[in-house]
Amino acid sequence: MAETVVVPRNNHSSSDRSPDDAAEHPNDDRPDHPPKGKRARGREAANESTLARPARHRKKPDAEPRTPKEEDAAATYAALQRTFAEHLAMVRAEFREAVANYSVRVQGLLTHVDDSVADGVPALSSDERARRTRALHDVLKEIESLNLKPSKGRRRDLKKVETLAEHLGDIIDEW
Repeated sequence: MAETVVVPRNNHSSSDRSPDDAAEHPNDDRPDHPPKGKRARGREAANESTLARPARHRKKPDAEPRTPKEEDAAATYAALQRTFAEHLAMVRAEFREAVANYSVRVQGLLTHVDDSVADGVPALSSDERARRTRALHDVLKEIESLNLKPSKGRRRDLKKVETLAEHLGDIIDEW
């Protein structure tokens, strides 16, 4: 006859632990202690029910198509996936090209404005110099009030810069 050995779950009494040990383990989360609380009991029950589930209820891995019709459908799906991937790669390349061209155009506007302001004409009348000074003050306020967040990559930030560049270009063209 086989003997049954009973092992106590908690072999730690409060008198066995030092005060430091009690401070380190205030909730006594040792593995030999049963989990406490409704959630812990619920997890245990869920784990047990999952383990006890019969094999017929478990999800079977996807099987290969068996009929010619299913094989044709799988081949069509694979062909569509390849076509989709090719078209998506083309869209990505065109997008990169469009962003590069947009950047070149807006930077060109800003460079034109910078060059025009830097190439000051020494023979300006006092009225013309005063008008340009007012315009530069106004434009400088616009630039300082520009609130961009380039790390977010927002389209509206690009639009703000483009609008500013066009506005600056219009002011410079009037000079």
